[in-house]
Amino acid sequence: MDFLYQTINVAIFEKSEKKCSRKATIQEQRAAIKGTATTSKSAIKQMDAEQKSIPAEIKRSETERTPEPQLSVLAAKYPRLKEIDNRLKEQNKAILGREKKRLSSIVRECKFDSVQAFYKEFNAAKKESMDYEAACAEYEKIYGEKVADTRREKWKDDCGYAP
Repeated sequence: MDFLYQTINVAIFEKSEKKCSRKATIQEQRAAIKGTATTSKSAIKQMDAEQKSIPAEIKRSETERTPEPQLSVLAAKYPRLKEIDNRLKEQNKAILGREKKRLSSIVRECKFDSVQAFYKEFNAAKKESMDYEAACAEYEKIYGEKVADTRREKWKDDCGYAP
C-alpha cells in the first residue's frame, strides 16, 4: 500500500511541477509536494477520474503487443537463393581461371607477353585511331576531299589475321 501512495505522490508531484513556473525554486516545489501528499485519498480519486477520462482506444493500444514480424515468401527463399548464388560464384571463378589461361595463350600466339600488354597496346592504338579519324574528318570538312584510308593495307598481324 505504501508503494501505491508513493506512486500517487510522484504522479501528483509531476502534475504540480507542470503547474509551477519554470523559474520556481526548489522550496516552492517542496511546498507543492507537501500540500498534495496530505490528501492521498483524494489523490486516488483524482487518478481514477483521470484514468476514466483516457479513451479506451489509447488504453488498449498501450497494453496490446504488436504482432510478430511475418516472414515473406521472398524472404523465405533467400537462404536457398544465397546457396545457389555461392555455387554460381564458385563456378564463375573456375570458368574465369580457364578463360584467363585461354586468353593468355591467344595473346602469346600473337607475340604479346600477356593480356595486360595486349590491352596496353590496344588502348594506345585505339586512341591514335580515333585521333586519326577526327583529323580525317577535319581535313574533309576544310578541303572537301576524303582521305584514303590506308590502315587496312598497312597492317598484317603476327597471328596471320588480315583485314
